[in-house]
Amino acid sequence: VNETLEQKLRDICKHSLTNVLFDRKEYKVVLKKNYKTISKLRKNIVEYIDKVKVNFDFPAEWIQPQKQNCLKVFIDLESEEAMRVKSRFNESPPQGKILQIYRIQNQLLWQKYAASRAILKAKGNDTEALLFHGTRQNDPLIIYEGQDVGFDMRLSNQGMWGKGIYFAEAASYSNGYAYQNGKTKWMFLASVLIGNPYPSPPNSALSRPPVMPNCNQLYDSVAVSYTHLRAHETGRNLVCRLLLEKKKKQQTQI
Repeated sequence: VNETLEQKLRDICKHSLTNVLFDRKEYKVVLKKNYKTISKLRKNIVEYIDKVKVNFDFPAEWIQPQKQNCLKVFIDLESEEAMRVKSRFNESPPQGKILQIYRIQNQLLWQKYAASRAILKAKGNDTEALLFHGTRQNDPLIIYEGQDVGFDMRLSNQGMWGKGIYFAEAASYSNGYAYQNGKTKWMFLASVLIGNPYPSPPNSALSRPPVMPNCNQLYDSVAVSYTHLRAHETGRNLVCRLLLEKKKKQQTQI
C-alpha cells in the first residue's frame, strides 16, 4: 500500500465515517466500525484501486523477453514504426533528413512512467504527448541508460521559464539544442505526461508548477506556448522512447 493509495483510502473511509487500519506486511485493508457502510466502502475502494491499477505492460513493438534493463534497438527506416516517427518529424522539419532511428527500451524507466501515468489518471487527466528534446552538450546515453532518472533536471540550465526540462512539438525547434557528434545531430522523441498544464508567460523564477485554483494540487507541467512545453517533475513524468540522429545541414538521425 503506497502512501498515495493509503491517503486516498483514508479519505474514502473518512467521508463514510469509518475507520481504516492498514497492514502493510500483508497488504490488507481492515475496515472497523459502522458496518452498514462496509458494502458501499468496499465498492468505492475497489473502483478506486481499479482506476489507479498500473499497467506495466511494455509497448507492443518492444522486443521481448529482454535480459538487460536497457536496449537500443535499430529501427528499419521503411517500417511502419519509422514512418510514424518521420511523419511526426516532418510536421516541422529542420534542415537535413533522418539517418537513423533507434527505439530505447529502458524497462525501469518505463515502469516508473507507467506508475506516474496511473497517478495522473487517478487525478483525472493523464494526457500524453510525443515531444522533441535536444540535450545540448549532454550525451543522450546518460539519459536513456538511466535507471533511477532519465531526463535529469540537475543537468538543466536556467531558461526563460526557470530551470526545467524543455520540450517542443516542433523538431525544428529542438534541432537548435540537439546533441552534436561530428557532422551528425541527435535528439529525442519522448513520451511526456502533460496532465493539467499551467499556461505561463516567461517567468524565470518558476521552480515548480504552481498550485491549481480551488484545490491543493499542483499543475503537472508548464505550457509555454502551443509549440513548447516545460516539464518540472522529470523523473515522474518523462520516459525516453526514441533517439533520433540528424546530420547537420545534410541529414538527420532520430
